[in-house]
Amino acid sequence: MRKIQFIKSSATGATKENESDDCSVRALANATGISYAKAHAALKHHGRQDRKGVTMDVIVPAYKTFGLNLLSIHGDARGARYLKAWYSYVQQEQGMTLKTFLGKADKNKKYVLLTRDHALAVVNSAVIDTFDNKASKRVVAVFQLS
Repeated sequence: MRKIQFIKSSATGATKENESDDCSVRALANATGISYAKAHAALKHHGRQDRKGVTMDVIVPAYKTFGLNLLSIHGDARGARYLKAWYSYVQQEQGMTLKTFLGKADKNKKYVLLTRDHALAVVNSAVIDTFDNKASKRVVAVFQLS
């Protein structure tokens, strides 16, 4: 039986009590260094409802406001297909796991990774999230802070 590998979060980062489904907010705050409140307001301005997850059409413009540019799209999951349709100019690559990304990423840069159902920050090669993530988690999109 194969043991499931996890990537440990090096820090919890930004959070807010009584908020849920806010990983896109936390990832934005953690990657850019802005406050949780400012990240929350930015995503709300672009269409996020309190305690609800968001779609790509909310994430992409909100992240761009703070210098997080869509760097690459990976695989064929629903989110990747949507991004490929709307952002065909963005580099499209084969599927990749969180573990693979961490091995290839520039150790001095800041990223937000989108998976099928989650967003997390990677800052100077350290994962910042409220929980540990499976190493095999599939990356759908990579945003890089410019």
